[in-house]
This record gives sequence, structure tokens and C-alpha cells, in this order.
Amino acid sequence: MTAITLLTVVVLAAFIGSELIPDDLAVPHIWMLGGLSIINGVILIALTVAVAKAAPGPMLALGLVAIVLVTITLVSSLTVLTRTADAADVLEKERLD
Repeated sequence: MTAITLLTVVVLAAFIGSELIPDDLAVPHIWMLGGLSIINGVILIALTVAVAKAAPGPMLALGLVAIVLVTITLVSSLTVLTRTADAADVLEKERLD
């Protein structure tokens, strides 16, 4: 890909993104965080199955560390999702008043 083509793609992506993303970013973040939570949940289940079948040793330890990290990510994304949804509800109520 040439530099001109890459620059054109970046400029078009920036323009389209600025036109498509509304001023109120709460709703897009709710969808994105919901998808992230689903993906993290699937990864957590797959990790749990893999660790259950792993032999004792470094791979088991690495799997347990991965489970802890994915759990932290899942809980934090659900917390942010809840706060963002609450903020979106407050903004919607303020618009209706």
C-alpha cells in the first residue's frame, strides 16, 4: 500500500467516524462494552475448560493467571457498562424534561 493510499484511507476513516459517531457517546459505548463482556465470558469459559484439562506445571500456572486477568477484565467492563448505562438513562431523562 502506498503512502498516498494509506493517507487517503486514514482521512476517509476519520471523516466517516466523525460523521457517524454522535455527540452523545454513551450509547455506542454501551454496545461496545456489552460485546466486550460477552467475548470475555466466552474466553473465561474456554480458559476454565483448558485449565481443568491441563497437567500440573507451568502451563497450569499460566492458565490460572490468565483466568484471574480475564475475570478482572470482565468485572471491570461490567462495572463500566453499568455506570455508562446509568449515565445514559440520566441523560435521556434530562432531555425529556
